[in-house]
Amino acid sequence: NQHDCQLILANDPDADRLAAAERVFSPPVSGDPAWRLFTGNEIGIILGHYQIQKYVQAKKNGTVFGFGDAAGNGRAAVVTTVVSSKMLKTIANREGVEYSETLTGFKWIGNECIRLQADGFKILFSYEEALGTTGLACNCLALLSLAILLYFCISIKYSVLLV
Repeated sequence: NQHDCQLILANDPDADRLAAAERVFSPPVSGDPAWRLFTGNEIGIILGHYQIQKYVQAKKNGTVFGFGDAAGNGRAAVVTTVVSSKMLKTIANREGVEYSETLTGFKWIGNECIRLQADGFKILFSYEEALGTTGLACNCLALLSLAILLYFCISIKYSVLLV
């Protein structure tokens, strides 16, 4: 509260999990604002949808998105696990992005990302319900999720505290 921010973002010490809490303005008993902690699925869906939308826009504009090739070359994919929400599947299908689901764990997500990349797909986002990751889903890439979420929040004029 002393920083007057709307959102708090944090990674755990080994940077394989991302947490986000938003200040809510329901009438608090103590006079301080209440905070709502986002679930891993909510963070994953927000970031996955954002990445898909940025990719779709870049493809329409014929510009480069992310790392490497032009947006118009090849296909794009998102990867989640069997325990994650199916909402990203609906979003991906609507936008013409491949959706892939794996068993639970970074090992499975990472292997699926590698397989899809070998088949010519650009990996837009991968996550498991307990965390959000991007790219090849190495444990440290929750830091990339934090950066993407921070950029998104700033673009919608949220004030953010990183801890």
